[in-house]
Amino acid sequence: MTEQKQLVCDPVHASASFMTPITVSVQIGNSDNKLTQREWAHYCAAISEVMRESSRVIFFNGGSDWDAPWQNACWVASVDAEKMQELKQQLRQVRESFRQDSVAIVCGPTHFI
Repeated sequence: MTEQKQLVCDPVHASASFMTPITVSVQIGNSDNKLTQREWAHYCAAISEVMRESSRVIFFNGGSDWDAPWQNACWVASVDAEKMQELKQQLRQVRESFRQDSVAIVCGPTHFI
């Protein structure tokens, strides 16, 4: 087996010569009902805009069933390593402007098997 390069979600630690895009999953929720339905819709739209601006391509976006007792949404995208810090800063700004405690982000290389 060949040794694979360890990739972290922080571009400061990513090698400058490593140009493979990072697969990013961003998840948000409103389980605590801090946001009204209108605010939730605007929050989702704001996160979508950040993802469109930062991503090479968005592979998936979707949310909870319409009759679920909670609201959540997820985006899966391909992001260049050098854009990761900016993506995280923009997500943080949107999160804070909508009074949310957190945004979950999972990132790493995609492995085709």
